[in-house]
Amino acid sequence: MDGVKIERLSPAFSDERGVITDILSGEMRNIGIITQKKGVVRGNHYHKAQTQYTYILKGKIEMTTKDLSEPGSLPKTAIIREGDLITHPAMVAHAYLALEDAVFLAITTKRRDEGGYEDDTFRIEMVKQHATD
Repeated sequence: MDGVKIERLSPAFSDERGVITDILSGEMRNIGIITQKKGVVRGNHYHKAQTQYTYILKGKIEMTTKDLSEPGSLPKTAIIREGDLITHPAMVAHAYLALEDAVFLAITTKRRDEGGYEDDTFRIEMVKQHATD
């Protein structure tokens, strides 16, 4: 799917106390928690240099992606839900339409507070926001 990887993560450890699930390891620079109301669109952007990871904590989202490095590529959609880890490589546009209220982690290889994230974020409208009741 346009170089986008969707993984269903399995627990690394489990016992009577609960479960440990490892999400990522490596050079992450920013981790944010994002809430999204049902019917709302988020994303609609791409990054030229950084990788973005999204880990769904709650909810169900219709994800649309498009590989901008491939001329003529068409948008693709997938349903992502709690427990899914999505890897968005550079030059892959992504948009999320919440099919129900959702909460997810947005993990990037550039820091938001140093301007690196915003300097490498380019807006593109792939999914239009629909009017809600």
